Amino acid sequence: MARIVPVILCGGSGTRLWPISRQSFPKQFHDIGGGHTLVQETARRALAISHGADFLSVTHDSLSEVLSSQLDAMALSARHHMLLEPSARNTAAAIAFAALYVERHLDGGILWALPSDHVINNEVALAKALATAVATARTGRLVTFGIRPDRPEPGLGYIRTGAPLKQIDAAHQVDRFVEKPSLELATEYVASGDYLWNSGMFVMDAGTFLAALRRHAPEIEVATRKAFETVAIDQNVCRLEAAAYGAIPSAPVDKAVMEKERDIAVVPCDLGWSDVGSWQSLWDISPKDADGNVSAGDVLISGATNSYFRSERRLVAAAGVDNLVVIETADAVLVAGLDAHQPIRDLAAVMQQQSRSETQNPLRQEFSWGALERLKDDPGYTLDELVLKPLGTLKVPHEWCERPTQWTVAAGTASITVDGQAHQLTGGDSVAVTTGQQIEIAAGPQAVTLFVLSYSPAAQG
Repeated sequence: MARIVPVILCGGSGTRLWPISRQSFPKQFHDIGGGHTLVQETARRALAISHGADFLSVTHDSLSEVLSSQLDAMALSARHHMLLEPSARNTAAAIAFAALYVERHLDGGILWALPSDHVINNEVALAKALATAVATARTGRLVTFGIRPDRPEPGLGYIRTGAPLKQIDAAHQVDRFVEKPSLELATEYVASGDYLWNSGMFVMDAGTFLAALRRHAPEIEVATRKAFETVAIDQNVCRLEAAAYGAIPSAPVDKAVMEKERDIAVVPCDLGWSDVGSWQSLWDISPKDADGNVSAGDVLISGATNSYFRSERRLVAAAGVDNLVVIETADAVLVAGLDAHQPIRDLAAVMQQQSRSETQNPLRQEFSWGALERLKDDPGYTLDELVLKPLGTLKVPHEWCERPTQWTVAAGTASITVDGQAHQLTGGDSVAVTTGQQIEIAAGPQAVTLFVLSYSPAAQG
């Protein structure tokens, strides 16, 4: 019997959750209040329910470091196969990439493709729905999960259910997909009882999906197979040649396959589900005070109602406001209507067009070896705080060495090797490094904190 292989789709930038979600650190890597990040919870939940010996993640190459770090921290028993995309080609290519890998390197299996950034509170219901979906997939169908809606939501896709399947209890034929209807139509859909929210989760045999892709989007199937011929695998990390993968047409799997496939089924379910696609959806699922407010961090409230407040660094004080979202980070503050989903996305798009750094990287970035935070960024110099985990090591990337730097240990002990010459440093000690020298750092038994001053030759003079 074919195994179940969870496939965690870990792309997207989550622009409607700006300024927390950034291109280099999107929403799936954030803890929204459960003790683990969204992608960590997704992996834990998927493996607990599927009992898989292997699972896949598909993500952009630039996110591999943070994804690997977060999943390694979970100490999961299953083998993690990380499939790295050199460019974003949307979900049809991502799932095809995973299906080819499962066919060729895991001897086939039932794919359970699921987004990395959703919240599901009812895992018992999810396990029951998965069992139904797998049984349905083994009849040769593609299967999706439909969430029973509790309100009209124009920001989500919908599925109209058809006739119940004769062979499988609790599964239905899909009548049609509807992409993000108007509020008026969404209200009609919910009232009819015939429509479900599209969860973005799919269950299907790897070979069955590839055959469907060949029928409905042959240009994607052919290009993905061609790109897969360039595969290089190192310790379960799978890379493809950039030009070959970039030649794959970009399309969501819903448009490329699901909306065209006749033999597709849906499993209706109540999962306590949210796609966490906006600040309002995060407000919806969060505990609230007596006035309907959600607060995180250093927040003081007087006379405010039905709002979401979040502070990372400074006090956020709110008085006499309603239906707002206020998000404070080290380098940006967002003030918006709680339901202003599209305007926030539009604002993020404008900032990207202006190449503003606030959409790219958070000031503090987490890595497998520790963390790096930008403290000061002037034309003549930058100042960073680097924290290396106990007994951690870091081979400093070449691009960090393109300007003269001074490395000062603030706490802990470290061995800093510059072009093969080792320097043992403790609190207050520093070493100067000229342009182009190679640097390696090793922490002692405790974490080490360093300040890294980087300056231009003109500023140095």
